[in-house]
Amino acid sequence: MTKKLLPQLRLHPARCFGKPTIGDSRLYVQVVAEAWWYGRTEREIYKSWPTCKGKRGLLLACWWMARYGPRSWRVRWKDWLESVEGELWKLNYDVPLPTQKQ
Repeated sequence: MTKKLLPQLRLHPARCFGKPTIGDSRLYVQVVAEAWWYGRTEREIYKSWPTCKGKRGLLLACWWMARYGPRSWRVRWKDWLESVEGELWKLNYDVPLPTQKQ
């Protein structure tokens, strides 16, 4: 049986100014969430930042910004967060991504 690698966030005060990053990379969570918000496709994001680890990493970045990001992000994705957070805690990644800027 193969072990699934789960996406991870890292926060370390001595690394990347203490901002959350995807796993051990220096890829800021906010960069990935902003790319999604401003209309980049999943494929473009995964190609630009392989350390994002696919949809799981993208969902985790969006979840972080919706839960702990600046107020504008928490307001922007509040409804999405409420609808998917329970499933994400169960490690169910078959949930929709948040809305993008129109």
